[in-house]
Amino acid sequence: MPPTSELAIIHQSEQFRQPDAARIFRSVLDLTTVKTIVIDLTHVRDATTAAFAHLVLLRRMLLRNGRDLRLKGLRERAARVYEVNRLMEVLPMR
Repeated sequence: MPPTSELAIIHQSEQFRQPDAARIFRSVLDLTTVKTIVIDLTHVRDATTAAFAHLVLLRRMLLRNGRDLRLKGLRERAARVYEVNRLMEVLPMR
């Protein structure tokens, strides 16, 4: 498969929990030809710290292999959890 520069994953639920992040984690690791993964959380109103922690670990793994992960569309409580935990340094927005 030829390399792709970017792939968006859209999370459709209003909740973003650890099992959701774990599912993304597993699926992204197999996408070795994609340079940047963008996780679109526009539909998400609420997210847990555990879900974001999983994404931080995923980003670290991707960066070690010359790839990256970005977030898009944070709002409501999900945005507050992101800000309170100061994740902008380790899990940047697109």
